[in-house]
Amino acid sequence: MIRTCQCPSCGAKVDFRASATLLAVCEYCQNTLIRSDVDVENLGKMADLLPDSSLLQIGVQGKYKNSHFSVIGRVQYQHETGIWNEWHVLFDNGKTGWLSEASGSFVLSFLSETGAPTIPLVDYKLDLSLPILGKRLNVTGIENARCIAGQGELPFKINTGFDATVVDLSNETTYASLDFSETPPLLFLGEPVELGALFLSNLREISQTEIKIKTRSFNCPSCGAPVQTLLSNSKTISCNNCTAVLDISNKNVDVLVKSQKALANQIQPVIPLGSTGHFEGVDYTVIGYMRRLTKADGMLYYWGEFLLHHPAHGFRWLISSQGHWTFARPLPKSPSETYTSAHYEKNYKHFAKYNASVVQVTGEFYWKVQFDDKAIIDDFVSPPDILSKERIAKEITWTAGEYMSSAEIESAFKYTFNLPEPSGIAANQPSPYAAESSDWLKVGLFFAAFAFALQLLFSFISDNHLLLDTSASFKKEGVSDPLTTYTPNTGDSTIFQSTVFEVKGRASNLIIKQQAANLSNSWLATDVALVEQNTGLILQAGREAAYYSGFDSDGAWAEDDRRQEIIFSKVPAGSYYLKIDAESDWSDGSKPAVTNNIQVYRDVPQWSNLWFYLALVLLGPAISNYLRYRFEVKRWAESDHPIVSSE
Repeated sequence: MIRTCQCPSCGAKVDFRASATLLAVCEYCQNTLIRSDVDVENLGKMADLLPDSSLLQIGVQGKYKNSHFSVIGRVQYQHETGIWNEWHVLFDNGKTGWLSEASGSFVLSFLSETGAPTIPLVDYKLDLSLPILGKRLNVTGIENARCIAGQGELPFKINTGFDATVVDLSNETTYASLDFSETPPLLFLGEPVELGALFLSNLREISQTEIKIKTRSFNCPSCGAPVQTLLSNSKTISCNNCTAVLDISNKNVDVLVKSQKALANQIQPVIPLGSTGHFEGVDYTVIGYMRRLTKADGMLYYWGEFLLHHPAHGFRWLISSQGHWTFARPLPKSPSETYTSAHYEKNYKHFAKYNASVVQVTGEFYWKVQFDDKAIIDDFVSPPDILSKERIAKEITWTAGEYMSSAEIESAFKYTFNLPEPSGIAANQPSPYAAESSDWLKVGLFFAAFAFALQLLFSFISDNHLLLDTSASFKKEGVSDPLTTYTPNTGDSTIFQSTVFEVKGRASNLIIKQQAANLSNSWLATDVALVEQNTGLILQAGREAAYYSGFDSDGAWAEDDRRQEIIFSKVPAGSYYLKIDAESDWSDGSKPAVTNNIQVYRDVPQWSNLWFYLALVLLGPAISNYLRYRFEVKRWAESDHPIVSSE
């Protein structure tokens, strides 16, 4: 139920729409009114809000999880990294919450009556993991904030100028904030949100052009040249004339770095400040450039980071390293400790941990960036994506980036820049062989499955008929005597000849299987001829069987090669017999005769053809995967976890 009162100062109507509202600021005279059971009390004039480029304002309406809400108030805070707004929202069911806005990111949270940790403030450290209402959250920020002003309806009495310590915590699904302005601290739980997902109406009409109109102009205190900001809430800007880095966080402009021209390795940004690029469906303006370096194995590595801004979507980063580009956005939530997230639907692997230092600042930034600012960075990759964890003294921030080619960068800005050629392999550069290798594998597996199915079909319909099952005995009679054979139809002879067998039906393969069953520490060579008795067709092939065994220092050993096969393809129908001529290395006739068991089969399914075909079909995927592997070896050679160690 809305309660309406008159402002004691100007007589204007003041509405108290939320039952929890304790304080309201008159929108006409800016006096602060506190509600009692009977009347309202004038606490005096509220301090002025600092100008900002927020699209939100009191009266904005939206939906969250199908529940309608209205923005009814605001508290503005200031801390080292800039200004943030806490928008007080009222839902139709009477529930209230807070829509936090900082650096273009938004979090919707609600006061929790339980779950606040009981540990003292001094024990909070970055990355500390704490259980909160059944979930483990990590500390991502510890900030001292100052209340600047309030607006509209608020559920507590506000004192401008008071300081409070705020601890931010998060995991991949939940965001939490602890406000230590009270004891015990207030716990707020929520989640990051996108403005587009809240179906907002009655937003302020702010364009990039309007932002420029409301910005500041002043003379550089170092060289006197004129300087103009692009954003009303910038904290740092560099002078285009003398390159001095200026602190513009208040009315007095201070020089942070007198001149960067005397510093080594200063370069002109390859993308000019003020350029507009189209990313994520909207136009972002380049407002700042920061160059950083790290040292590894005695070498210095430089990269550039362009700060982009859009009034509704906040800040983004365009990172250039050795000619490779990454478009990145800040993450208000921390990924899980395993860096595997259902939200990102990817598995990220740790790539490298390194120290970064700022060596150049150009343009303006929403925090007080200075020359030689240091940070510890961890990169986790799942090409073309990358997650970066950056740790400074009081804050841990995460960014999610995606690899972009130089052509995509120029297309986004609709301009041909003199971009450097890519050098080496970037941590999150997609492998040019990844898609190709996947396609090769799919094609290879398809044809392999098709060939296997055909082989099964041929095996099912094959005759596999035994045509001949016989044996021949070979023995040398005396040292100089030729090898003789004992056959059932010809008697002793140097040539074994089988009985005639019939081959019927279509032309098919014929397999002759031989086994020198009792061969011992010797060999037996056979010259086999398949003869068609009517046409004189002769098919001929030779094989050698061997068997050796003995003992050595490792014990007993044996080499067994007594089984041999001969395959004749497409043998036509007819009446056939075998002729076999045998040789051996026997030096005397004391050894027993060698028995050679012989079987002839027709139309036998041949799996060897399938293995050859599979090897041929899978050769493409094998080569493609090898190239992909070599690409990954080169990528990870630059990481903390090389695939092939250099040691």
